[in-house]
Amino acid sequence: MAGKTPVPAAAYVKPLFTAVEIPDELLLHRSLVMPRMAAQDLHDALLLEVRSHSPFGSDDVAWGFVSHDSANGARRFDLVMASRRQINDFVQGRWPELSASGQVPEAWAVAGLPAPVVLGGFGEDRRLQHAAGQRRLHLGLLALALALATAVLLTPTAQLRLRALEAVKAFSGVASGAAPLVRKRDELVVLTDRVRAIDTITSDRVDPAAVLEYLTRVLPDDTYLYSLDNKGARNVASGHTVDASALLQRLSADPRLRNVRSPTAVTRQPGATKEAFTVEFTLEPLPAAVALQARPPASVPLPAAAAPARPGSSPFVIGGSAP
Repeated sequence: MAGKTPVPAAAYVKPLFTAVEIPDELLLHRSLVMPRMAAQDLHDALLLEVRSHSPFGSDDVAWGFVSHDSANGARRFDLVMASRRQINDFVQGRWPELSASGQVPEAWAVAGLPAPVVLGGFGEDRRLQHAAGQRRLHLGLLALALALATAVLLTPTAQLRLRALEAVKAFSGVASGAAPLVRKRDELVVLTDRVRAIDTITSDRVDPAAVLEYLTRVLPDDTYLYSLDNKGARNVASGHTVDASALLQRLSADPRLRNVRSPTAVTRQPGATKEAFTVEFTLEPLPAAVALQARPPASVPLPAAAAPARPGSSPFVIGGSAP
């Protein structure tokens, strides 16, 4: 025909499945209303209805149905029945090429029905198997997509866990390598604490010889001591002097004597020329450099009054003569 372009043969796609419409004169229709029931119970009820009203033999009948909602919650079923022999004769006479190719088409009833009805027992099995395979494929693709999505979501968490495990392993290695240093540090801390404890103990101790030597130099000639008690850093001296008040003032003005006070009252015995006193004080230690400079040469003998004495209360005489 003029004005029309022929469609090339390559544009036609061979269909996967073939179905033929069965004319209405070969079909028997029956409608019935049934309550809702299980699928197997429904199939058995419809099969019983077909066998009860079909003029065809049980091996020759082909049937199908379509359902739709009815009143009162029931369902309406439109049954379609036909003879298999008549359907095969119709297909062979109308489409002999289908019979020659060995392909069995599906048989559909369409006229007067709300939806096409597939008459069972023809080529619908291939389509149903293909549909089942497609469903399995789609489910597999869906499962694969879910697995990939889960992997995408879990990948950052897995990376963080791996990093945490690597960090823990690295920390364990560093801790193992630093264990000897940590033990030496702990030993050093223990030794430091012991040194501090020793310093604390020795800081309260006073060298009695140094106290005697210093008192020998600072006391006037008219003063002598008969008792010196060393109680830690505190010293208590008792003796006789001409003027106890002047002696206390002199000792208080000394730069190395701290907290000078008289814990008892000054007394004088009848007929005595000197006063009895008791003085309490703390002797500040000299710096190390000054102490070395103040130490006399080894060849010069120390005075007898500076000889070392045991700590505690020991009677001795320092200074002037006894009364």
